Amino acid sequence: MKRLLALLLCVLAMASFTSCSNSTESPADAAVTYTPAVLDGQTYRSTFLGLTATLPSHFTAHTTEQLEELNGFSLDTATDSFKDGAVKAQIIYDLYAANNNGDSIDIQLENCEVSALDVSTAAEYAVLVSDEYAKTLESIGYQNVTVTVTEHDFAGQAYPAIRASAAIGQFTLHQKVVFKKVGPYVARITVGSFTESTVDNLLACFSAL
Repeated sequence: MKRLLALLLCVLAMASFTSCSNSTESPADAAVTYTPAVLDGQTYRSTFLGLTATLPSHFTAHTTEQLEELNGFSLDTATDSFKDGAVKAQIIYDLYAANNNGDSIDIQLENCEVSALDVSTAAEYAVLVSDEYAKTLESIGYQNVTVTVTEHDFAGQAYPAIRASAAIGQFTLHQKVVFKKVGPYVARITVGSFTESTVDNLLACFSAL
């Protein structure tokens, strides 16, 4: 089951939206520089996103080294490797945590400037993702796919979100993705579970800094 959920969580990273030719970068966007989150025990803290969360005790999070492997560059902000990698990266992995039941929490950031996406708000990005999301799920073998654009009260504020479910074999995977825009970056806070009620419970772990 963990492998099935991992496939579902990869869908947003797999979907590429580089066909849009114009970026809506503003001077404020250009001034924003990504800084990695800090994980102290089970506590996630991102000053960049303005979010913190206490992960459930039975969750194991990727180490800095594992995230660096996914990103392809160092997360040490003092190094030239970080500066170069963060500027060029289209997708940045900021958190991945999971348990033995197949529940997971995943935070990725897409640099819309690098992707050349013509989106100026997180809500526009959510619609763009939803259009491709269902197609990608179906293309990798999922059935009875539903993807709904919605809002979610997350960390004390309403954010654009999508709720998705997809069946494969006897399992139904449930997922919700909350979108938050910071400068040219859109954060995708994704939780997934084989138990629908767990999804909202995991999102409730987050609060604003």
